[in-house]
Amino acid sequence: MNKLSLLIILLAALWGCQSKSGKAKISGELTNAGNDTIYLYGTDELTNLMDTVYVTNNEFSHSLETDTLASGVLLFTKSNKKIPFYFNKGDKVTLSGDLEHPVIQGNVPNEQLTAFLQSIRYGSAPQSEQLKQAEASFVLTPTPKSAFISSKTIS
Repeated sequence: MNKLSLLIILLAALWGCQSKSGKAKISGELTNAGNDTIYLYGTDELTNLMDTVYVTNNEFSHSLETDTLASGVLLFTKSNKKIPFYFNKGDKVTLSGDLEHPVIQGNVPNEQLTAFLQSIRYGSAPQSEQLKQAEASFVLTPTPKSAFISSKTIS
């Protein structure tokens, strides 16, 4: 019984120590990318990242070291197109579609980013009238007392 308990504890400890790989992979197949050079860089001080990735026949692939969720940008040199993305350890981030409007998949933040960018592109984002209504409901109407104070300070 003692050996069995020890074996179970040892297996539980080894299983608990398993974690995702400290690498994320980003790859893409983008029409209109052609043969290009991508500068890949991190967007905050915690992501000390700068690398060069080569696109050959519209395809690229690269591995990134990370220990937490981070953000980066792919800068395509020929078109000067910047594509933001998120990556975490164990992620397999993929870009597909057209270089001008890529679909980014591989984790929840990238899928939310893609949905937001597509909503802007296809016009389902709030229109100016909707934004004005939202702004009007957000901005508080001044009370008579605050209006009095404002008019006194302006005079």
